[in-house]
Amino acid sequence: MNVILINPPAYHTIEVHDTPNHPQLGLAYLAASLEKNNIPVKVIDAKFECLNTNQVIEKLKTLDFDIVGFTSMTHDIIMAVEVAKKIKLEFKNKITIIGGVHATALPKETLKEFSCFDMLPLENVN
Repeated sequence: MNVILINPPAYHTIEVHDTPNHPQLGLAYLAASLEKNNIPVKVIDAKFECLNTNQVIEKLKTLDFDIVGFTSMTHDIIMAVEVAKKIKLEFKNKITIIGGVHATALPKETLKEFSCFDMLPLENVN
């Protein structure tokens, strides 16, 4: 099982968080935990790397993966959805997981509204 973690590209450059000068630490912590448990993982921080959606997909074409995990704040959810939809079209049978602030605050609503995500890592979402 190979995992890719993605911080989606910025939709617009509105605030300092849309063009960070450092990688997304939450994904780095999660990647470290996965590595510690012998799960192969790669991180694509599209914001930090200044990648657009198509560049993320091209980068994914060079990687072996089974699961893609996204982090997303509410103002990033549309870009996470855009990337996830392209993944579902381009790569069949890949599992997409949404996490981050938006999914944590609105778990049921997120899964209901965005069918491109297969699950989110929370208990008791019923």
